[in-house]
Amino acid sequence: MRCDLVHIEQVPLGECALRLFVADAELTASIIEHRCDGRLVLSDAPKPGLDGIVPTITLLLQRRPDHLYVVLEQDAYWPETFPKLHGA
Repeated sequence: MRCDLVHIEQVPLGECALRLFVADAELTASIIEHRCDGRLVLSDAPKPGLDGIVPTITLLLQRRPDHLYVVLEQDAYWPETFPKLHGA
């Protein structure tokens, strides 16, 4: 699996990306869907922290198992135990 760090505007049309951000001092996830009409739709994970991040990644990998786009917001980070993040 390849994980690529991108800016939100670099998520290709028709693709989804994992968005990591910090909320209430905890790393949190959401999915960014870049719809073919150009709209960006955000769906937050149901839980903050790894309890929300891991299922969100799993959901994205079910859609496209060989590639994951990752958007890191301010103060967010990619955990060291996760696969190598390209473009970081």
